[in-house]
Amino acid sequence: MVSEAGETSPEPGRPVWVLNPLESIGPLHFGMSADEVRAALPEAFELNRFSADPFYPDIYGLQLGFHPAVPAV
Repeated sequence: MVSEAGETSPEPGRPVWVLNPLESIGPLHFGMSADEVRAALPEAFELNRFSADPFYPDIYGLQLGFHPAVPAV
């Protein structure tokens, strides 16, 4: 797979994402909601959902993978 920068992935089928500091990583942009992340990565599986901070229970993190048992994001 070829990224926007023309880099190729060492593993077939694994995307290479370009980092734009404080802006985005590949198709993901900082500040996206969980629904926006799922829409940007429709082929990803949600592996885990966790509380990001015990003082802010409404904020949570997601662990995503492109294979059912292999975390990637």
